[in-house]
Amino acid sequence: MAKKIALVSIPITNKIEKVKYQAVKYQVVGNSQIQYEGEAMFPISCVLANVLQQDDDVKIVLIKEEQNGGLTQKYAQDFKDEITNINSKIGAKIEFVPLERSYIETPDEHSKLLDAIAEQIDDNAQIYADISYGSKPLPFIVFNVLTFADKFLNCEIKNVVYGKYDYVNKKDHKIYDITSLYYLNSLNNTITAKNSEDARKILKSLLLL
Repeated sequence: MAKKIALVSIPITNKIEKVKYQAVKYQVVGNSQIQYEGEAMFPISCVLANVLQQDDDVKIVLIKEEQNGGLTQKYAQDFKDEITNINSKIGAKIEFVPLERSYIETPDEHSKLLDAIAEQIDDNAQIYADISYGSKPLPFIVFNVLTFADKFLNCEIKNVVYGKYDYVNKKDHKIYDITSLYYLNSLNNTITAKNSEDARKILKSLLLL
């Protein structure tokens, strides 16, 4: 059975609350894997609640920013508590791997983080990623790691999700599965065309898939 690896960005905001997320599929209709009827603070918890099975070998990489210090540590513990509670009814074997990074957004720091995350990816793993929280460059770093894992480590990219919290009405909370965007990006990196017109036609045909 393939190892399951989840990449999770820990919040750096001042407040997050337990909400009931509604699974909303982005560009593809239907995805029962992320439809979770319970309440969760972290979107990836909804995904894992549906895909984890008894005795699964699971590694969860907690990507934590240095900003907000103790608050970030609190959110990391909140996440571990949430997953532990969900897993108490499942029985998967979960390892939490904290990965702290500097909040300084320089090319050198980005390279260090990309390398550090990639080092946590096992060959032939199934990968899940949550890019709801963290700094703006982080999703680009995670997508690069996923591309590396997909191309060179024989990994399968299962779900990439983003949670949207309704701060206005506090009731229309959604999870967007943006895995299709990852695969579209992968396809863009492999297609060839004789000219820009052909390239645009190919892109349009890919968007219709």
